[in-house]
Amino acid sequence: MEIDQSIPNKFFDLDRCYSVNRLPAENGNYLCVFNVHLTAYGGDESIRTGQFIMLCEEMEREYKAGNYVICGGDFNQDVTGDSVTYFNGADAYSSWAQPLQQKYLPDGFMVCEETTAERSPSVRDNDIPYTPGTSFVATVDGFIVSDNVEVIALDNADLEFLYSDHNPVVLEFVLK
Repeated sequence: MEIDQSIPNKFFDLDRCYSVNRLPAENGNYLCVFNVHLTAYGGDESIRTGQFIMLCEEMEREYKAGNYVICGGDFNQDVTGDSVTYFNGADAYSSWAQPLQQKYLPDGFMVCEETTAERSPSVRDNDIPYTPGTSFVATVDGFIVSDNVEVIALDNADLEFLYSDHNPVVLEFVLK
């Protein structure tokens, strides 16, 4: 896993990574669930890109082995590619909410889109108390699935960041 080795990162930011849980499916294959928390901060784009490419390569290996793949968590990148402007306006900017580089996704994979009628953000800037309509918000939490997983529903539960600087994201799915 690509990790930023700079001194500021070692003191002020956690090393980010992912874990994989392999659950047996009825057909003899596995449901591979990737739980991610990728890097957010720092000016070195190569760290974010390297982590995402490594993640995509491992997801592709599992998929090519005949397994089902669900990857979810905090990507620390704008998973929709437009949530920063959608929620905050055209002048919004955040160094940590850059668009997810979907060009690196292997064939047979997709980023899940919210299926509810109204989009909701999954994260807020936590440098000040949350104020609806004023605080910077984005969608950096979500799911990527292989095409042998059918998405029934995806909901960014709008709890107005009551318990955390993140709102929960709920995925309902079936294995094909």
